[in-house]
Amino acid sequence: MEEKFAIKLKHICMEQKGHRQGLQNISLTVQPGESIAFLQKEKTQELYNSLKKLLSHSGEPAFGILRINGTIKALENAPGFFHVNASGRRNIYRKGAEHGLKKIEIEELEEEIVAFAELGDMIDEPVKTYSEEMRMQLAFAFIYCMRGSILLMDPTITLKEEAFQKKCQRKLEDWIQAGGTLIQVTNSADAANFFCKRGIILINGRLVEDSPISEVLEIFQHL
Repeated sequence: MEEKFAIKLKHICMEQKGHRQGLQNISLTVQPGESIAFLQKEKTQELYNSLKKLLSHSGEPAFGILRINGTIKALENAPGFFHVNASGRRNIYRKGAEHGLKKIEIEELEEEIVAFAELGDMIDEPVKTYSEEMRMQLAFAFIYCMRGSILLMDPTITLKEEAFQKKCQRKLEDWIQAGGTLIQVTNSADAANFFCKRGIILINGRLVEDSPISEVLEIFQHL
């Protein structure tokens, strides 16, 4: 019987700038339907960038074997994610095209994304007029509705509006239960506990703990 997995890393080493190892001898298997927090006290953005490059195949490991079953979408709070002079609605079409969707496919998703984002009439206003929270709501709605099977969350993602945060949690729980895989990079115990059931602690790029999230957070908080 063929083994089922979403991501498999075997002895992965990946260099970062300055000839430092971003990932050092990492071996793990991520199953469909898992929600995993990669926890690191410092340099979480560097860790996220390393994982994103690795999983998107834009950066090859210096050593090791990588296998992926599924499509990966990255949810991030990065400059340039949206075109600020265009409206939220126009950005849906722009981002959809960047992800390889045809216009008719974007049209089929448009109203679902608009409804999820809960921006009301602001969806037709330039993104430069949005608060950071509104941009995050639109980004989350877009990436969630894109139907990727693996979601990678940037450590800068924060949702301050409690009702929308809980809505996202419910949506993600349903998606994970249906076989979606969530990978979150963070240095926040609260963020990890909110979304994830499994935790992985990295110190200087080395995996030092891989356990249920409650056990991992107890260790992490004493590092």
